[in-house]
Amino acid sequence: MAKAGEDTEFYKDAQFLIPIERGPFYAFEMIPAWYSTLCGVKIDGETRVLGADDQPIPGLYAGGLDSGEFFKDNYNHGFSGGCSGYSYFTGLFAADRATAYIKEG
Repeated sequence: MAKAGEDTEFYKDAQFLIPIERGPFYAFEMIPAWYSTLCGVKIDGETRVLGADDQPIPGLYAGGLDSGEFFKDNYNHGFSGGCSGYSYFTGLFAADRATAYIKEG
């Protein structure tokens, strides 16, 4: 399909089709899994880390599974990708908020 310039199975844009013609080639089975921290750091809606007094610590942001107590008191080993959206969003959002904090100086 890459040589032909058309992906008729997954409909990937032709500009991203690159034929791979030389080996060696290897294949393996992979089962992705995500793990989490129980009782992660406490954050607010702006992803600011909260101190013992539940007040934001200036300039400290957190995202991903170590934040927000995503799995506060239980741990579901079967969640595989169930928490990936939370991690992607809060990680990006925390980085944006930290950048804004730095720029505001």
